[in-house]
Amino acid sequence: MVSPRKAYPVDAGFIPVFDRTGRGNVGHALETAVLVELERRRCEVTYVRMPRNREVDFLARVDDGRLELIQVCADASDGVTAARELRALDEAGALFPAATKRLLTRNLRGLPAHVPDGVEAQPAYEWMLTPPRSSARSMHSSDLPAAPAAGHAPAEVDSGLAY
Repeated sequence: MVSPRKAYPVDAGFIPVFDRTGRGNVGHALETAVLVELERRRCEVTYVRMPRNREVDFLARVDDGRLELIQVCADASDGVTAARELRALDEAGALFPAATKRLLTRNLRGLPAHVPDGVEAQPAYEWMLTPPRSSARSMHSSDLPAAPAAGHAPAEVDSGLAY
């Protein structure tokens, strides 16, 4: 299975230039803002595509070596949307059991009614305004996990995020 590269503009203001559908694209803008924040925090960032074609927006290695699986959804208050987003996090969490699972939404109203244990859900602005823990550990792209947990089908981990 070939995973397409995910492209992000350096500025979310450019999204309408490339998306001529005329519809609001709050989700893509929010995802772009989260990527910019991850880059600002100097995280190693990639994304994960699971065998059933589900995807988690970001797999980030923070500066102290911790892994975070981050799913970005403008509004997960609808049960169907929440189930889809949380299912992807759950599947990726099985592949990367040491990773923190995080769901970021546009605002408090966008949070799902029920969040399973082991998932941190919060508005993206709250996450962005919370200072990350820091450490002197340096990061290397070779540190990203090469294989999923034993007994699980391989996922694609693509460092092909492009600006």
